[in-house]
Amino acid sequence: MAMNTSRSVTMIVNPTAGWRRSGHATRLAVALRRAGVAVQAAYTRDRGHATELARHAVRHGGCSHVVAIGGDGTVAEVARGLAGSDVVLAVLPVGTANVLARELDLPFDESLLARGIIAGTSATVWPGVLHTARGASLFVQMAGVGFDAHVVHTVSPRLKKAVGRAAYVVSVLRALWGYRYPVLRVEVDGVVHEASSVIISKGALYAGQHVLAPVSMQAEKAFSVVLFGSAGPWATLRYGLALLRGTLPRHKDVTILRASTVAIPAPTGLPVQSDGDAHGQTAIRAEISARPIRIAICPRARGQARKIPPQTGPERDRFLPAMTTHMMIELIAVLTAVRGDVPQVMTIDHGRQLPSGPLESTHRSLQAGVRAWVERQTGHPIGHVEQLYTFADHDRILATTQGRMIAISYLALTRSHAGETGWRDWYDYFPWENCKGDEGRTSLALIERLLCHWVAGMGHPAERVRQWQRCVSLFAIGDMVAWNDELVLQRYELLYEAGLVAEAGCPPDRAVPGQSMHHDHRRILATAMARLRARIRYRPVVFELMPESFTLLHLQRVMESLSGVHVHKQNFRRLIMQQQLVEETGEIEENTGGRPARLFRFCGEVRQARQFVGTKIPLVQP
Repeated sequence: MAMNTSRSVTMIVNPTAGWRRSGHATRLAVALRRAGVAVQAAYTRDRGHATELARHAVRHGGCSHVVAIGGDGTVAEVARGLAGSDVVLAVLPVGTANVLARELDLPFDESLLARGIIAGTSATVWPGVLHTARGASLFVQMAGVGFDAHVVHTVSPRLKKAVGRAAYVVSVLRALWGYRYPVLRVEVDGVVHEASSVIISKGALYAGQHVLAPVSMQAEKAFSVVLFGSAGPWATLRYGLALLRGTLPRHKDVTILRASTVAIPAPTGLPVQSDGDAHGQTAIRAEISARPIRIAICPRARGQARKIPPQTGPERDRFLPAMTTHMMIELIAVLTAVRGDVPQVMTIDHGRQLPSGPLESTHRSLQAGVRAWVERQTGHPIGHVEQLYTFADHDRILATTQGRMIAISYLALTRSHAGETGWRDWYDYFPWENCKGDEGRTSLALIERLLCHWVAGMGHPAERVRQWQRCVSLFAIGDMVAWNDELVLQRYELLYEAGLVAEAGCPPDRAVPGQSMHHDHRRILATAMARLRARIRYRPVVFELMPESFTLLHLQRVMESLSGVHVHKQNFRRLIMQQQLVEETGEIEENTGGRPARLFRFCGEVRQARQFVGTKIPLVQP
């Protein structure tokens, strides 16, 4: 099998991690190589070595993913080595607690992880940076000072390897009456608090699946700062019991604050833990990293949610505060322009995402928020925007499983400028939608064969008939159905349902042509394309994509490019002139490659009102 050049993986394996598990690295490598992915492995020798290996992979490996095979400590070390790069972190959790994997609902199965790497799906998280006397260091889950840090420092590595989590129970019992319980001075966003222990957490979970905080901050530029007020062995036992019951966030002696900076200047010399490993001594300062990291996740079928907590019994109560209080609003912009008669979309992350970001408290409105994110990420100001749709499907459960992501998408039309980066052709993502060219027709022929095979594999005859009729209607298979250029979203959804696109977990060598995107951004782009194709029929919105003056041939080509089909030249020009949408400028365009052509502009009434009957295009079947 030919190697998949779009994916190259370096596995960093902690050979001492795991308890009664073996062969995980081998199974993952086999699954990836079957899909044509280049794989190499490196094994850690001692503490900190995983960071060195990850840095080497970034500098010399040319890899798309680095897989951390180990526990939370190994994951944190690899994340430190990837900091500041575009390499995606993948996690195969084989440690003791595996808190981050449970937090983000990452797969514990090698084949599922391989599927996520092949599909290129990932989630964005904002890690923390811990400053100690030894320097700055990244942490992805939590840092702590106090009793839990003392336990981490005193746990026996040999016992931990032998009995797993039970080693921490032994360490806790030894420390209960031996720890001094000093009073900590904690500065939370500059405000001073006192506590017996403090945990600075990015996540909502602790020591496996126990709830530490009501919400996860993995996708946000903030921490949950958990302050434990009471000191002593009995208070510590009460905190432990509340943690096991899932009621710790509601404990009367526990205060949970949201913050972006935390400092513990005194007392000095106390043990510090970072992502479950010993990490020096106080004084410390924690802040949010300047750059996020991307973590590979396993794609789900559309409509299939991530793991959701039980809906009845005490387990439901344990998760109830987080599920009912945490909701994140994401603003996504589909910024469209026409460059050289080709419709394009502004992207970030090398064409894998649309400009997007969370609604923040400083945004005075939703539109102000989406404008701010577009300008911050692309440097391109936008003018008129209109809302597309709001997406709140089950597959938009936050990666933390602790709430729901609501995405509000917007369509913005603009004019591109020379030298701008980030623009990608529409048809790089949807080649089958461009029926004017050979690539589109070739893609449609391939899709017809793949859909035929998909339908033939269905067991029930009635279901085969129903699905084949759907395929014929959407993709105009045969001579009985005309192509409807507005059904962009429905066609993509059918391909997703059939498992023929990378976002659905299809290996790239088996997927239909077209560049994939992270999350459901390609679905949102399809929605925008369908909206724009429909609007050019009844409102003259195309003028926002055109230069101030243009020839009628240029206008026709833009219309054809947006719709993806040819139009009848004479009918098109007659319709444009009859509707009085354009007027002559009195100037001539000489550089046409043929005879000079008259220049036109949109009428003043059109530019002012935008409510006239639009350019109803006389379409022909491709």
